[in-house]
This record gives sequence, structure tokens and C-alpha cells, in this order.
Amino acid sequence: MSPIAGQFITETFEYDGGRPVTVYMPPEPAEAVVYAGDGG
Repeated sequence: MSPIAGQFITETFEYDGGRPVTVYMPPEPAEAVVYAGDGG
């Protein structure tokens, strides 16, 4: 299986003037979750 076999999903939320957020959804359940932000 390819390490990027999942998909990227982008949603725009109404808060902060309509900030888009992109997440990677792996093909199988994750063993860990890492959150990151741009500080904005």
C-alpha cells in the first residue's frame, strides 16, 4: 500500500474570516494524532 493512499480533505470554517483547514485521512485508523497550526 502506498504511504499516501488516503486522501486530503479541505473545509472552510466560518470562524476567523473563513479560514480553510486541510486534513489527511489515512486509509486505516491512525495510531497517533498530531495537531499543528500556523500561529495566526
